[in-house]
Amino acid sequence: MGIAQAGLFPASTSCLRVWFPIERRALAMGLLAASMSLGAAFGAFLTGEMLSTMNWRTIFMLFSIPGVVLCLWFYTWFRDHPTQHSGTNDAERELLQPISAGPLPKTRTPWGRLFTRPGLYWVSGQQFFRAMANVLYLTWFPTLLQKVYDVPKESAGMYTMYPLLGVVIGSLAGGIC
Repeated sequence: MGIAQAGLFPASTSCLRVWFPIERRALAMGLLAASMSLGAAFGAFLTGEMLSTMNWRTIFMLFSIPGVVLCLWFYTWFRDHPTQHSGTNDAERELLQPISAGPLPKTRTPWGRLFTRPGLYWVSGQQFFRAMANVLYLTWFPTLLQKVYDVPKESAGMYTMYPLLGVVIGSLAGGIC
């Protein structure tokens, strides 16, 4: 799953750069982050509820169905640039930067300059620790609640959901500000 998700942020931010004018990108990124946490919160709650009647493999399969449906819909609806989409009007197209007709020009990546920038290490470290904390929290916290505090599975899923809803609020607030 990690390999399948590795392209999520580069692809998402590339789409947001092309589809949103610069003054609306912060909100778009906030909505993206909020949506991811909202899905995780809802998933944690649903998993807790469903574990009383199903095994994890069945739940995993059921959770994949909306993703496959959304993927098929997105494949038919989405275009690389708003000028290629029939649902955008002239005013919307004018807000966005023009896209070149051909592929991006091939340029050499300045690896030396890139790896000597402190910002690269700060962003990489932030993403590493954010992802590590998220995975640890989503996998370990429900087990801790069940084994140490005798919390039923259904309640553990609900308690796992609450901080994720806080991330939704924070992401939206960050995107708006």
